[in-house]
Amino acid sequence: MKFSTFHAFMLADAKVGGAVTEGPGFNTSPAKAIQDELELIEYADELGYDTCWVREHHFTQYGFLPNTMSLLAHAAARTERIRLGTAVVTLPLHHPIRAAEDTALIDVLSGGRLELGVGRGYQSIEFDAFGIPLSEARARTDESIEIIKRLWTAEGPLDFEGRFFQFSGVQLQPKPLQRPHPPIHYASISPESIVHYAKMGIPFIVDPTGTTGSIAKLAEAWRETAVESGHAPDGDLVACRYVWLAPTDAQARDYVENAPGVTSLSVDPRLTPRKADGSIAEGYEYWERGWHGRTVDHYAADADWDDRWIAGDVERVVRGIQALERMGYANLCVIFGLDAAPAPVPEIKRRMALFAREVMPAFDPGKAPAVPRP
Repeated sequence: MKFSTFHAFMLADAKVGGAVTEGPGFNTSPAKAIQDELELIEYADELGYDTCWVREHHFTQYGFLPNTMSLLAHAAARTERIRLGTAVVTLPLHHPIRAAEDTALIDVLSGGRLELGVGRGYQSIEFDAFGIPLSEARARTDESIEIIKRLWTAEGPLDFEGRFFQFSGVQLQPKPLQRPHPPIHYASISPESIVHYAKMGIPFIVDPTGTTGSIAKLAEAWRETAVESGHAPDGDLVACRYVWLAPTDAQARDYVENAPGVTSLSVDPRLTPRKADGSIAEGYEYWERGWHGRTVDHYAADADWDDRWIAGDVERVVRGIQALERMGYANLCVIFGLDAAPAPVPEIKRRMALFAREVMPAFDPGKAPAVPRP
């Protein structure tokens, strides 16, 4: 099992009522929050975490990092060994040639540490501003993935004639260091999307709000489809999970039961895939069943202790991670608790160090860190 960290670039007031969004936020300016996240990425590198994941969003406080690739190029210079992941690049908002160039450069700058996570996006405010129809998001994503992979690996100049992009004689310089190319992931909780990309052998990243049963079904569906399509069954599937480690199960359960609820901010129409007339865009029909296709009670707190969080003492947390391994997940992206008020950076570092010291060595004795000072 690999262990990674998630950096949402979310402000603390991106919430509805007393409910918080899926990842932690910092109650500061965007500039200060960026520096806080970079400090945590550096600390994750020192502690021996495998990957840090950063995500792209535009124009709202529900994630305010507009360019994951610029951020990771900077992080490459501030870290030594941690892999640098996008979770995700909203691919329809980028020209694929530029995305191929930028990601290849990050791979070179980092010494071959790039993990490219992509998604088709869903927020109407973003697509409207960039002038991209939401109904084209899936097709643009697929075409862009094809272009990026071909540019990364082409031996000479590349010609391409597609639905959205046409070019000739393009040769990428520099090429990525990783061969045949950097790993690609697709972030989604939609079974349709996960099966669609399993046919290409592209593993997925699933967010932390899915129940244990639902993410087990997603892993099974991915594995079956990948094998049927001629790919290996053991893709690098990534599960983001809320984690809380405490001296006793009782203390951990008390924390989980008193943690704030989670909101999708779906009350904000800008953050849903809607057309100008307010209807759901083509290709996003599952949103009619609730946010990201979830039912209204998807976030019910009674599912947290046994079916959403990995929480408890060291033994219980280890067992929860082992259950993920049995499902087929190879990378646990840890979200270190949920708090009504933003936890300060030193407190998040304490949680990161505790997990690294007490849990990670159970899966790889070599991961036992000489925990640096927070």
